[in-house]
Amino acid sequence: MKYVAVFLILIVGSIAAGQFSTDRVAAQSPAAPESAQRQPGVDEVLDNYVKALGGKEAIARINSRVMKGRFEGAKLGDRGIVESYWKSPDKSLFVLEVPGRGSGAQGFDGTIGFSADPRNGFREMSANPLVHWKRNNDPQLPIKMKDYFTRLAPIASQSIGGQNASCLELTAPVPSPDTWCFDSRSGLLLSRSFEPSAEIGKIEILYEDYREVEGVKVPFLVRQINRTGMTTFKYDAVQYNVALEDSKFEAAKYRK
Repeated sequence: MKYVAVFLILIVGSIAAGQFSTDRVAAQSPAAPESAQRQPGVDEVLDNYVKALGGKEAIARINSRVMKGRFEGAKLGDRGIVESYWKSPDKSLFVLEVPGRGSGAQGFDGTIGFSADPRNGFREMSANPLVHWKRNNDPQLPIKMKDYFTRLAPIASQSIGGQNASCLELTAPVPSPDTWCFDSRSGLLLSRSFEPSAEIGKIEILYEDYREVEGVKVPFLVRQINRTGMTTFKYDAVQYNVALEDSKFEAAKYRK
């Protein structure tokens, strides 16, 4: 199942998920010259982001998350059901199901990072992709940026979908800087780009349709762009702080 290639590199965990259509992606361009606008500092950008989402206290209260919806891939027939689960401190599970073609899963059970699908079977995640996976699936990432990243620096602003964006380059102990761009007016995250590994290549994620869930804004529309094309995720339901058993995340049940 070729859709699994998209699944294996998906990053959907951060609160700032959501995206734009292809024509809006193509519209990205440098913003007005830096001399024509004030360049906000790192702390200002991050503070505005956390406030826009709902505030530090609301984000810190999250101890679990469930997201359910549908996805559609770049290739004909790559469409189906998506479910995402997270439990504090770092357990996560992401499942895609294509009717008539099977399902795949990727996650971290607290000990092992893994992926499993009918074509490739069960595989443990290597170190670098696992670091990215755990970090990007943490709903509290927006209030832990300086814990996860060792260097945060402003870079040139961009225009994304006609909106001026303040951008930061974020560097973590594991190589592959992330570029995050935030709406200069709302403070919300518009896009991210990063490269988990040379094998996976560059990933760009775009965020849209933010809605409030238990005091925290969540993007219900997410588009992921990589070397195979674009995959769109539309979430119908997002819940926080629901009871999840540890057995939900066990890697062992995906070993076949």
